[in-house]
Amino acid sequence: AVAGNLAVAGNLAVAGNLARDDNLAEAEALLVRALGVNGSHVPSLSDYARLLHSAGRVLEAEEMYKRILAADANNEVALRNYAALLHDSLGNPSEAELLYRRADA
Repeated sequence: AVAGNLAVAGNLAVAGNLARDDNLAEAEALLVRALGVNGSHVPSLSDYARLLHSAGRVLEAEEMYKRILAADANNEVALRNYAALLHDSLGNPSEAELLYRRADA
């Protein structure tokens, strides 16, 4: 388990650097690999959700935000990011408002 967690952490660090350098395909591959090691690893899910969101893959990003919130229902960052996705990209301001309120609670 420790080796798996170290692999996940290494993949996250490299994926973050690749995403900053606009190597999104490589970043995505590393995040998918990290999630293959631990599919409920919230930091990996969060990074992947943000990558998908920024790439305009909103339905896939929504699924990642749902997975994060299933694992950590009060994750403030996920609540806010998912709310932004709902409001800005999916045309659901009422649901977004509920998520923003949960994040502020």
